[in-house]
Amino acid sequence: SGNALQSGKEKWCVGCHDEAPSVINGVSAPNVVGDDDGAYAYGIGWGYYKTGHGLTVGSYPASGAPAANIQCSDCHDYAISHIDGEPRTYSAAGDNYQSGYRLKLDMDVPRTDDGEPLSDFALCFDCHDSDPYLVQTNYNTNFREEINTTRNDHWLHLQAPPTGMFSGGNWWDSDWDGTTGDSKLSCTACHNVHGSPSPRMVRHGELISTPGTSDKVPSLNFQYIPTATYPTLLNSTGGMVNSKSPGAGSVVNTGVCFMCHSNQDSYARTPADLYHPLISAVYGEVGSDTLIVDFSKGVYTDIGASGALLEGDFSFTDNDDGRTITGVAHTAGDDIAIITLSSALDIADDINTDTLAAATASSIYDASGNAMETTAVVITSDTDEPTASAINPSNGATDVSIDTNLSLTLADSESGVDFTTFSITLSGDKGYSQTYSDIDTSVVSKSGTRKSYDVTVNPDVNFSTDEVIAVTVNVDDHSANALISPAWSFRTSASATPQTITLHPSGLFSQNSSWDTYPVSGTWDTSLDTNDGDTTYAVLCCTSSGWEFYVDMDDPAGLESATIQSITIHAYVRFRNSPSPAGIPYAGDVNIGYRTGTNTVWKGNTTTDISGNYNLISSTAYMTDSDGGGLELADIDNLQIVVERNTSGSTQIRVTEVYAEITYIP
Repeated sequence: SGNALQSGKEKWCVGCHDEAPSVINGVSAPNVVGDDDGAYAYGIGWGYYKTGHGLTVGSYPASGAPAANIQCSDCHDYAISHIDGEPRTYSAAGDNYQSGYRLKLDMDVPRTDDGEPLSDFALCFDCHDSDPYLVQTNYNTNFREEINTTRNDHWLHLQAPPTGMFSGGNWWDSDWDGTTGDSKLSCTACHNVHGSPSPRMVRHGELISTPGTSDKVPSLNFQYIPTATYPTLLNSTGGMVNSKSPGAGSVVNTGVCFMCHSNQDSYARTPADLYHPLISAVYGEVGSDTLIVDFSKGVYTDIGASGALLEGDFSFTDNDDGRTITGVAHTAGDDIAIITLSSALDIADDINTDTLAAATASSIYDASGNAMETTAVVITSDTDEPTASAINPSNGATDVSIDTNLSLTLADSESGVDFTTFSITLSGDKGYSQTYSDIDTSVVSKSGTRKSYDVTVNPDVNFSTDEVIAVTVNVDDHSANALISPAWSFRTSASATPQTITLHPSGLFSQNSSWDTYPVSGTWDTSLDTNDGDTTYAVLCCTSSGWEFYVDMDDPAGLESATIQSITIHAYVRFRNSPSPAGIPYAGDVNIGYRTGTNTVWKGNTTTDISGNYNLISSTAYMTDSDGGGLELADIDNLQIVVERNTSGSTQIRVTEVYAEITYIP
């Protein structure tokens, strides 16, 4: 409609700019929406509406920064035609950054002037405060160095001649043509404002790669330090970038950091929470006296991260009926509150009119002591129900194990999933019937936040073989919108899948030796329950060969109706040439066996090596009990494993773990 998108068409642009892009005149639309549902280090999905400026509510997963909620039209001018058959309309030689990317305000790219004038970054500073980026002594940024001296690294990188370390030339390949630098650095050198798999919208290379390729991925590959754990901002100690290295000794110039830095560069600092808490949204419904308040982060009534919110922490403005707040339900540190009003909202002058705000600038705080501003937020209607995705086993799956776990993701981008309303019903065509809810914590578990929960269901009753299981999921959001349960059914396998259970010693012990046989640093169960080397172990010593010890194994639970198929026994063993602490590794003979009744079944001698390491000795899978009969649960309940020393002299056996693997059909 003119130069604006019509109501309901706010995401119209990504009808072309997504993972399956439109192709016009041979040119593919760049994928700015990214990947909404893939699994990445910091959560599910990346791109404009996940990790870019289009995130509407809540906070960014890695940094905790509040959602920007910027629409495409806030930066781009829809009145300018952009279908021109060019993969990249902007070129440094053409000096057409604003018109090439159809921007409403200018970004002076390529940057050619001296100093750091605000006009160079007009588009970015239309929303962002310029001081933390352009003032050397402003340290209100987490991109700073603190090891040798405090340094604002945003300021450092945005300097331009005649001052600063970047006075030697053009360091940024602003049109990403893979040739030479053509501009001094600007915000978009390092940031992909449409969103990135990396924190802080730091470029990962998707949009700067040669059109139709991913040749500049992973580009900066930014991560918070320590990189191996994917920390969030507040538990990081700094950040690191790694230029793309496709092979040893070679580095691709991605047009970003490698023009100045080596293959890897980092900064270190103590993180600071710089973001004030916000009321992200307030949801209400006609006929309801309840408001759902969505905060950008967890909040408290008192500084010092204490206290649940109270009625006096809010200012409610009712334009016609003079309603007041009569109650607040909130848990200290939660990012949601439920407000009760003196009467229900009506159809006139309430939704999209009435407002809610923090009562004062000292009413509501986050965990870091940042106070909420008193900006009023208009009450809107939450009409979208929660969604279910990533269901497993998938709808229509076959040959599913009878003891399979179920998993799914529940999401709601507005008031969030109210998990206290969750239930899942499993109904089979052979009579299976189980319903579990949020209170069945031994079966139902979840991770994530109320905006997106990953849910796992581990039924405590197995399905039958060759049974069709229909799954019904129920859950509401906090505005009482109900999930439309997805179509979900699957068929179990026609024959049960063999399962394996591992048993360790119960603590009962016997021996045929008059010499020392004893556990070290524990009892007969704790000394033999894990391969922890010489931390805990059992000793079998000395003189004659043929000395043995027996250990009873744990009795398994849950196999009452199972069919036992086999027993396999294992022991981690090594020899020393004497019982003294100075004894050295020795090549000795050892035998292991099992007993379920009268007789003992032996594996046969194994000679250990002299590496000093514990040797794993394993038997074959035994299909009978030790007296030659069929295997039953009673055999497993009576199972003993025996270890025999078959080398004479002063040698000593050390055993660090003994266990049995039982294969069974449920």
